[in-house]
Amino acid sequence: MGLKIIVLAKQVPDTRNVGKDAMKADGTVNRAALPAIFNP
Repeated sequence: MGLKIIVLAKQVPDTRNVGKDAMKADGTVNRAALPAIFNP
């Protein structure tokens, strides 16, 4: 019986360079305005 490994990766918004358009009026993150990176 061999070893089976599953790796899960999730993309999240890159919040290192947040601009004015990164936040919506209701206080949530505008994911379309930020580049996606893999969850560090």
